[in-house]
Amino acid sequence: MKRPLATLAGIALVAISGWLAPPARFWAAYTASTMFWLSLCGGAAAFVAALEITGASWSEWVVEQAESWARLFFVPALALAALPLGASHLYPWAQAPVHGLEVWFAPASVLVRDVLALLVLGGAILWLLNGKPGQRYRRAVSMAMIWAIVGSLLAWDLIMSLEPGWTSTLFGAYFFVGGLYAGIAAVAVRALARPARFTPEASHDLGKLLFGSAMVWGYFLWSQYLVAWYGNLPREAEFWLRRAQSGWAALGLLVVAVAFLAPFLTLLSARFKRSPRALATLSIVILAGLWAEKVLLLGPAVRLDAPLPIGLTELAVGIGLSAAVIGLLPAPAQRGR
Repeated sequence: MKRPLATLAGIALVAISGWLAPPARFWAAYTASTMFWLSLCGGAAAFVAALEITGASWSEWVVEQAESWARLFFVPALALAALPLGASHLYPWAQAPVHGLEVWFAPASVLVRDVLALLVLGGAILWLLNGKPGQRYRRAVSMAMIWAIVGSLLAWDLIMSLEPGWTSTLFGAYFFVGGLYAGIAAVAVRALARPARFTPEASHDLGKLLFGSAMVWGYFLWSQYLVAWYGNLPREAEFWLRRAQSGWAALGLLVVAVAFLAPFLTLLSARFKRSPRALATLSIVILAGLWAEKVLLLGPAVRLDAPLPIGLTELAVGIGLSAAVIGLLPAPAQRGR
């Protein structure tokens, strides 16, 4: 009974936040937390696909945990169904036509496109997870490609479109790589619940994957910033300047420290990587940083002057959605190969 109660309590907390908070701030927080969970579950499915494609067999337990997180994909996808209710408080294209993109960013067009994309990705995830051992390789390749395409599309439509005129050809890749990073970290967190099955060898291997994911995520973040800094074009610089004002700059530094520097420095140690509890604790910190990153991406679009970027609204919505999602986390399916 504890898990269903956690889900109901989480939904109630989000609903109360929506009632009390200013609409623009609530919907920015709601979208940030929903996109965080969507990227995590999609990234966990991509992790399953990557393990299948590479023929990894060092821990069946790790695959089981990744599959459990992937099966949650429909929860944040369903949560996005509420977004049209608040789109006018958040997105410029929901308030007035965007010059040159009137058709692409027509509200009906965005809704139909993203719903279809979520259905395709959700279907691909179930298709992969329910496949027999001999079928999973090809399905894994297809699912990984679909995640890259749909993840990019959702990042463009629901995050990048908050800043009219700003474009980044790398932003889609940055989003779906961040999802893979979050998915691997979520698998490591489960070691706290079942440390006996999470061997030091599996912990070491997963720690190396986390280290590599942190490097790729940090590289993509730096590459986007470097191009904008070097080009110094107003339409590109504005995105970064918005996130360098008031408390947003401090939050940005915190995200880099938590999601990149901390794993980079700690995961250099083989001894640290071989400790399941240490790796799980670090993974919780990483996930908190990646959630804060989503708040940083969305918040400045509606709340530029924010001495305290993460307040009660963001925390309540984040905790509420997390409780709602985790409360529905299925037990790992026992697998045999």
